[in-house]
Order: sequence, then structure tokens, then C-alpha cells
Amino acid sequence: MVRVVRGVPMTIVRSMRPVRCAARMAAALIVVVLASPTFAQVGACCDGTNCTLRTLSACNGVGGDWQGAGTNCSGNICGGATLGACCNNTTFQCTTVTPGACGNSSTFLGLGTPCSPTTCTSLAGACCTTNTGACQASLAGGCASATQTFYGAGSSCSPIPCTGACCFDTFGGCQVTSPGDCSHFFRGYGQSCSPNFCAGACCNNGYVCEVHSAGLCSFGGTYLGDGTTCPAAPCTAMMGACCRSSFIDCTVAVSSTCHDIFRGPGTVCSPNPCAGACCNEGSVCTLKTPSTCGPGDYQGDGTTCPAAACTALMGACCTGTSGSCGPNVSSTCVGTFKGAGTTCSPNPCAGACCNQGSVCDVRAPSACTSGGTFLGDATTCPTAACNALMGACCTNGVICGVTVSSACSGQFKGAGTTCSPNPCVGACCGSGTTCTITARGSCTAGGYLGDTTACSPCNPCPPPDPGGACCRGTACTFEPHACCLSGAGFFQGAGIACGTAANPTACCPANFDGAGGVNIPDIFAFLSAWFAHNSSADFNHDGQFNVADIFAFLAAWFAGCP
Repeated sequence: MVRVVRGVPMTIVRSMRPVRCAARMAAALIVVVLASPTFAQVGACCDGTNCTLRTLSACNGVGGDWQGAGTNCSGNICGGATLGACCNNTTFQCTTVTPGACGNSSTFLGLGTPCSPTTCTSLAGACCTTNTGACQASLAGGCASATQTFYGAGSSCSPIPCTGACCFDTFGGCQVTSPGDCSHFFRGYGQSCSPNFCAGACCNNGYVCEVHSAGLCSFGGTYLGDGTTCPAAPCTAMMGACCRSSFIDCTVAVSSTCHDIFRGPGTVCSPNPCAGACCNEGSVCTLKTPSTCGPGDYQGDGTTCPAAACTALMGACCTGTSGSCGPNVSSTCVGTFKGAGTTCSPNPCAGACCNQGSVCDVRAPSACTSGGTFLGDATTCPTAACNALMGACCTNGVICGVTVSSACSGQFKGAGTTCSPNPCVGACCGSGTTCTITARGSCTAGGYLGDTTACSPCNPCPPPDPGGACCRGTACTFEPHACCLSGAGFFQGAGIACGTAANPTACCPANFDGAGGVNIPDIFAFLSAWFAHNSSADFNHDGQFNVADIFAFLAAWFAGCP
């Protein structure tokens, strides 16, 4: 008989005892785990609808919403979707699965994304295998290896973008191939050989245009760019005059092939920009480069000979000390250049040089320094100017010679003075009535009576006659009273001086004011005295003041005084 407990057969009750025991043990284990300090700090962290297990601080660090210690992500706790669209990378089949159920050969589009007929196909594009050039449709996730290139959603394998232009030699050869089959330079996917981007127009000397690769054109040509063709008008625009250094030769080339001086694109060789007129001595004009014109005057690139500019630059060039003159330009004159436009007639390199004895010869200024007086450039001999410069020169005290001031090594008595009578000596009164002729500096025993005074025919030294000015006409000498009277002179008084050569006074009535010699102020001084009836204005000594006195004064004034 089976025992029944609370309506349940005992056999069944006995069979349930192990289950109840296991349940009690599991519940106890869950309580222990949840009560542990480490597990109690972790809980569900919601970042939008995305759920992760984090600590409170970690959840706050990502800006999430922590659901509490011990909570988990089961049961859609964050309210988000748990499924999404999964696209096969090559078949483009779409299934709705969890992220984990979307395998490596597929691409998961995200939680909550739905599947539609175009969900996966709209993401497909051309995938190139670079080493073979093969192309197939794929999703980006299925075209991610190192040898694959994804061209983007919507791209197509027709035309195939997995090949491109391959430049296979240095001469610009081109063929369409994959990068793996390109042995030289692969220009890029999708590049074609028409136009040929492996070569271009290459401009060489003489406007020659040829199609070459950039590398081949670098040897003396100018490369106009990939894909450019011949004939190429830019070649002409790039050409210009090329000048050989130190030569006047001109050729037309491009800058890269001109190994000397390139004058610039568009320049030509006519007129020749490599040379110009070079002016040298004698107005000679030759075509030279600026560097070879040397000491000449370069007139500028493109100038030609004969050049009028050379003539305009010419001038007198003085060389040496002899006054030699020749036409030259400033830059080639090795002496003194007198200036552009000057000539050698009259000779500007020499002039009259006055020497002793009124000798005049033509010399350079530098050669007229040893006792000569240079009268100026281009002056000539014979010249009256030399005579006007001559005068008495006293040397050794008593020797008189006629020369110019610059050549006088002693005392120059002045231009126009002569040696007769001798201006270097005069009468010297010694003790008693002794009279000797000597120089002023040698007259130490007595009184020197003045230059040109003599001891005969009348001894000027008898005491106690001190001497004075003696007039013979308007000529005046200082001599004793007795000598003056015996010589038919008019003695002006003891101690009266004759004045100087520049201002004669004692015997020169025309020097009315006694200052500065005979000049205009004497006329005014006389007229003032005449109108005042001053006795000095009775010029003809007739005791009357009338017009006769004026005429007599003017006659004397025009005659002057020695």
C-alpha cells in the first residue's frame, strides 16, 4: 500500500527529495555570490540601448546609466534591440541575428537594423585583387586584405577598375595591366594609355619637339608634362636666345639645354642679345660680349657697329709729361681724360710755360713746375702773357735777372720791373760822406737811401743833408738836395719820400688823394678841392681857379705816373 502525504504519493515525494536539495544548494550559492563584496560592485551599465557590465565609477566614466549592483544585461534591461541585419559579404544575403551570430564572412549592420531586398546590395562595390587584377563584387568587410582594394559602395567591375596604365620602359611605352604584372611603373587604377600618360612632349634645341618619357627628356630637354603631344606650340613659347660665355655666338634653345646664358623665353638672336657695341680708343667700335669689352665702354646688348654712341663718348686723353693728346674713351684712357666731347685741337693736355728770360715753351702742367709758370690748358707760345709776368729777380743780394716769380730763387721785385736801373742795390751812406752801392741788407754802417739810388754824379751822402724826394717830371728819386739841384731836379723837401711803385706820391700830382695810385677817386678829390677853391686845386699854378686847372689835372691823370 502506498502512503499518501498531502495528496502526493510517498514514492513521488521520496523521488523529489534530491531535486529540492539541489535547488536549496543553488539558491544558497547565488546568495553567497551576490553577497560577495566584488560581485556586488558590478552591474548593468546602459549607454543608450547598449548594455555592458561595469562598476559604478566605470559606468559614470563612459557617461552611462548604472542599473545597480548585481544587475545584468539579460531581459533587454536597457530597452534596446538585441537583433540586427547581418549581410553576407559575397552573396549579399540578409538575416536578422544577434551580433555574435553574424560570422566572419558577413558584416553586422547594427542592433535594430532591418533586412530589406536592398539592405546588403546597396553596400556592395568593386573589390580588386591587386596582384592579379581580378575584380568581384563584395562588401567592404570582405575586401580588407593587404592585396585587396575596395572601391566603395556602388562601384562596379565594369569597366574593370582593377587595372591601369603601366609604363614599361624609359621611352614612354604604355599598356593596361594589373599592378602585379607591371614591371616598371604603375600609374594607378583606372588610368588608360590614351592619352599616353607615360610620355609627353619634350622640347629640345631648335624648337624640335619629340615624345619622350620624363626621364629620357631630362637629358637636355624640357618636359611639358605627361600626356602632352607633338607638335606642341608651348615649345615655341619656351624657346629663347642662348649665349655662349665670352663668345658673341647666339643660338635658339630652351632653358634646360642652354648651358651658358639663357636670355629668356621668347627672346631671339636678331638683333644679337649676346653682344653689343664696345667703344675703345680712337672711337673704334667692335662687337663684343660684356665680359670681353674689358676696359672699353659697353653700349648694351643688341647694339651694333658703327655706333654713334662711341663718338659721343670720345674725348681728349692726356698721357705722359710731354702733353701728348689723343682721342679715347674714359675707360681706356691711361692718363687724364678731359671729358666726353673734348678734342685735341687746341691741345688741352699742355699749355704755355713761362721760364726765366721770358722763355715760353709748351708743356704739360706737371712738367712746368721747376721754375716755370703754367698759363693754362691749351695756351700757346709765343705769348705776351709771359712778358707780362716777367720782372726783376734779385739773387745773392745784388745780382739782378729778369724772370717769372715762380722761377725766381731770390727776391722778386714784381711783374714788369726791370734790371735797369738795378733794383737790387742802392746808395748806402757810411761814416762821413762815404757812399757805396750795396744791397739793403748789406747796408749796416749807415742809412740805405733806397733801391736804384746811386753815388754819382752827385754824392748823396754829404752831411748834414738828409736827402728827400727829387722830381724829374713825374719820376721820383730820393737824393740829397744838392744832387737833386745839380741833376736838374725839383727837390720836394728833406725827408719827403717818393712813395711806392703802387702809390707814387711826391712827384705824381695826378695821385691827388695820395692813396692807391692814380685812379677814379683822385678825380672826385680834385673836383671837391676845386669847387672849394682849395689852393691845391690851382693845378697850373696861375693863381686862379678856372677850367684850365681841370684840363691840366685831367691831362696829368691820363698820363699817369711811373
